[in-house]
This record gives sequence, C-alpha cells and structure tokens, in this order.
Amino acid sequence: AKTNFIGTISHELRTPLTVIRGNSDLLLRGLAGPVEDDQKVFIESIRQHASNMTSLISNVIVIANLDSGSLSTDLGPLALMRPVDEAAWPLQSMIKAKGLTLRIELPKDLPEVLADFDQVRMIMHQLLDNARRYTSQGEIVVRANALPEHVLVEVQDTGRGIAADMHEQVFERFIRGDGASEGINSSERGIGLGLAICKQLVERQGGKIWIKSAPGEGSTFYFTLGYAHATPSPEKSPTPLAAAA
Repeated sequence: AKTNFIGTISHELRTPLTVIRGNSDLLLRGLAGPVEDDQKVFIESIRQHASNMTSLISNVIVIANLDSGSLSTDLGPLALMRPVDEAAWPLQSMIKAKGLTLRIELPKDLPEVLADFDQVRMIMHQLLDNARRYTSQGEIVVRANALPEHVLVEVQDTGRGIAADMHEQVFERFIRGDGASEGINSSERGIGLGLAICKQLVERQGGKIWIKSAPGEGSTFYFTLGYAHATPSPEKSPTPLAAAA
C-alpha cells in the first residue's frame, strides 16, 4: 500500500513538472518569440529546478520499490554504450549550461556485460547527475576497460572532491555533500539518495562500486560488471584498482 501510494503521488507530481520542463525548453528555443540573455538565465533556472525535482521523485520511487522488493532485475547480454548514451542524453543541456564538457570514451570492441539495461542506465544517470551537480568547471569523463574478471566502468569529474573519511558514507541514504562553500544550492545537492541507489543496483548486477577522491582533486566513481559471455583476454588496464580491495 505504501509503495502504491508513493507511486500515485509521484505520478501526479511528475505530470506538471513535465509540462514545466517542456514549456521551458520551448521558450529557450525562441518558439514564443525572441528571448533576451537575462531572460534565458531565469528560464534555464526554472527548467533546471524542474529537472532536479523530477530526479528526486524518480529516486523516491526507486527506493520504495527496492524496499518493497517489487523491483525485478532482468540480467542479460548488454552492450554498454546503449544505457550510457540514454543516461547522458537528458543531462546534456544542463551539463552544457554549466559550461562543462562531457566525454564518453568507451572502446568500440568492449565485450557485452551481463546486466539489466534499465538499471545500468539508472546507475549511469545517477553518477553523471552527481558529477554535474558537484562540478563547477571542467569536464566529466566516462570510461570503460575490459579487465580479466569484469568490465570496469568509471565516471570522473573535476569537481571539489570528497574527503577519505566520507568514501564509504556517500553510498548511504541521505548522505550528501555540503556544497555551500562551492556555491551549490540545496536544490542542486538533492537529498542524498542517488549514490545509495547506485550501490544497491550495482550489487544487483553482481558488481561492486567505490570512489577515488580527495578534496580539490575531483572524484572518480568506479563500478564493475560481469561479462555476458566467456571472459576475454584484454590487456592489463593502467587504472589503479587498489581501492576495490
């Protein structure tokens, strides 16, 4: 009953937010007439806050489904580029609006992984959105390497970084960065569910997730996915894996 209630309320909230986002996009494209630069700032703010609220609602639904056991995991052969592209696409405009660059560097010959498409897309969306929120300048880079036992995926940013004593805590619910000193408002910071969702979903794929970060040096989130077929014999990756131990 609790999950159904959350689902119903969330649906009712999503509908007007979709209208707000859609109309904001139309205004920014000038379909209602010329838009001055100062007006664009306000319209972009409306669109971004609506997008943040939509993400929050989605996270609440996922958490409710995880807690109730109603979220099923359908593992199958998966080409990683598809969920990565689908996760990145809705965030492109907000990443660009912050003056950030997004680079996706996946090898064309990357073997298929054994994973749930929707859940990998959700993991990537959460990690990219987290990088966007906490990065004020620079870039976000997505990479993947075929290692002997699994595919290693990484999402790297040039944000403010995270202290070592928080590396485990960031994957707990309702834990979030302060962000105040970096000019990150409370709406951008969310309520601290995204990385907790990532951890649970990665574990459902049979993988692990961890972070390498330090204040002022940005952050890199790593997670692993098993192979869908026989293990290949890739070259050794230069990526340090000590943090996975």
